[in-house]
Amino acid sequence: MKGVSRADSLTWDAHKMLRTSALCAAILFKDPQSLNRAFSQDGSYIFYDETEAGFDLGRTTIECTKAALGTKLFWVLAMEGEEKLGDYVHKQYRDTRDFYDLIAAQDDYDCPYAPQSNILCFRYLPCADNDAQMALRTKIIESGKFYITTTLIKETRYLRLSVMNPLTNLETIKDLLATVRDCAAALGR
Repeated sequence: MKGVSRADSLTWDAHKMLRTSALCAAILFKDPQSLNRAFSQDGSYIFYDETEAGFDLGRTTIECTKAALGTKLFWVLAMEGEEKLGDYVHKQYRDTRDFYDLIAAQDDYDCPYAPQSNILCFRYLPCADNDAQMALRTKIIESGKFYITTTLIKETRYLRLSVMNPLTNLETIKDLLATVRDCAAALGR
C-alpha cells in the first residue's frame, strides 16, 4: 500500500482473500465528488430531477440496476467479524510462506521469489522452458486433482498458486508436487 495516498482513487476487489464470491469490487475515492464526476450518467428513464425523495445510488453505480455486490462483503463481515477475517488472511499468508519453504527446498523445483501474500509461483525444472510449463499446466488440470494457473516473470513461465482455501495444507501441496512430477513423466520429462 506504499504510495497509495498519492492516488485519487483505488479499485479494490474482495472476492479472493475476503471470502466473497467473484466479483465484489469497489472503487474508493479520496474526494467524494470524484465519484459524481466519474460516474455521472444521464438516463431519463431511470434518473429524475433532484426533488426525488431519498438518496439515489443509481447515479453513481457502475452496474446501474444490478444487485449491490458490496452486500456480499457485508454478509461475510456479519458472519465472520473483522478479527476472524483478519486471522484468515494472516493464516493464508503464513501457509503460502510455508508452502514456499517446502517447494524451494526441492531440488527439482524453482521459486523466483519468496511470497509476500497468498500468491506463490514456482516451476518444475525438468519442464523449465515456457512451452513445457504450459503443457505441464494442461496435464495437471486434465488430471482432475488440481487447478493451477501460470504467469510470466521476466519472460519465464511459472506455475502459479493462489492460496485461498482454508483446507489447503502441507499435505495438499506435497500431493500437488507429486502430481506435477507424475504429469511431467507422462509428458516424457
